[in-house]
Amino acid sequence: MKKLIVIFIVLTVCFQAACGRLNPENKRDRDDETYSESSSRKKNKSTSKSTPETAVPTVTPYITENPYPGDDNPSPDTGVGTGDSDDTGYIVHDDTNIYGSNPVMDKDNILIAEAVGDVITVLELTPEGTVINEVFSAYAYRYFPFSVKDQVLFLYSSDGLFLYDFNTETLYMLPQSVSCQPVGFLKQSPCVVYSNRYMSDLSHQVIIYDYVNERIVRKLTGYNAKISAMDDSVYFLNYHPEEDYYYSISISSYDPDTGEVKERYKELMDDYTYDITDVAPLSMDYFAYCIYNEHEYRYHTSEGYVIATKGNLYSEDISKEQFDLVFSPDGKMACMTERDWGSLTYIAYGDYTSQEMFQSEYYGSFPEFHNGLIYFVSDPGFVNAKEGERSFRQIEVYALYCLDPVDNSVTEIYRTRGDGFMFLKSY
Repeated sequence: MKKLIVIFIVLTVCFQAACGRLNPENKRDRDDETYSESSSRKKNKSTSKSTPETAVPTVTPYITENPYPGDDNPSPDTGVGTGDSDDTGYIVHDDTNIYGSNPVMDKDNILIAEAVGDVITVLELTPEGTVINEVFSAYAYRYFPFSVKDQVLFLYSSDGLFLYDFNTETLYMLPQSVSCQPVGFLKQSPCVVYSNRYMSDLSHQVIIYDYVNERIVRKLTGYNAKISAMDDSVYFLNYHPEEDYYYSISISSYDPDTGEVKERYKELMDDYTYDITDVAPLSMDYFAYCIYNEHEYRYHTSEGYVIATKGNLYSEDISKEQFDLVFSPDGKMACMTERDWGSLTYIAYGDYTSQEMFQSEYYGSFPEFHNGLIYFVSDPGFVNAKEGERSFRQIEVYALYCLDPVDNSVTEIYRTRGDGFMFLKSY
């Protein structure tokens, strides 16, 4: 169980460490229920698969050096960093820690990674929430799934980052990925992106890696990278020391089609403005960023205005905080979480470009778009919190919800059998 707690601390960091809304140490005793692949699961019911009771073996993986070293050619005029000396990837033969895998059956389905006991399992669900496939299973302390594309699974580990190929059942360690966080897959090419999350990391860098040709395509000096929703432009932050103990943070973009690196915005951090914590790119032409000042987190756009829900034009007297801004792949909608100080976060969504963001009636975290719907994590105990019940508290029972932005309706899709889960982004 201690190992599980460590994994979910990592999960929280991997999303939005700043808000600290999910507490994986909240435990509860629940009876397991079993399911079969042919059975349908009714809404609001838990499902379960028994976990191995055998002791987890201590394994030293057999490692084969990758014959294709990374292409690391620093170029001062484009902001490309030198990185470290670990320029090779490795094939890791570690069958004792991965004990089952099946290819994803349908891209329209939902994927979640769920931890039950010492096992992490990727489940494939229908849009209605019926479990139809166990895609991947491994010991939770060893590998944690993040996203998937074309039968390739992106995995996080305390040892580094990995790709797992369902077709060849091969586990591949990504080069120079120690102390990095997964960012995601590029949509138009067989490349994966990973980076350091914080500027305090000594080697902060962004890496674009071609996993078919097994080579580093580009290495950029920066941290906390994001891939834009509508194209494959990669945005990232950078730290710049200034005089009088101040520093500035810049936002830059990388165009994988042309190789161009361009600084898009830069702001001095001072006694009022503390940090830029997040960049949320829509496309190569449009992005938003989150500024942390005086204990508040608020999103601003590349056009300069503050994102606000309808009727809440912010002033210095209103204490609102915003997190988790994401865009739909077609660029028509945006979604984020928002809260008053000391309150639960609610889901806000709407037309981003016209600044018509609406406050929903539902409380939760970590929204993601999938097939025109918004999926988010919440607790059945407060997802519909009424007036007087909205004081901040941790999730105790993890459940996945689906919000239809057309009619503002919410449906519970899946309730965890264990101690938590995350929604996996599919490309």
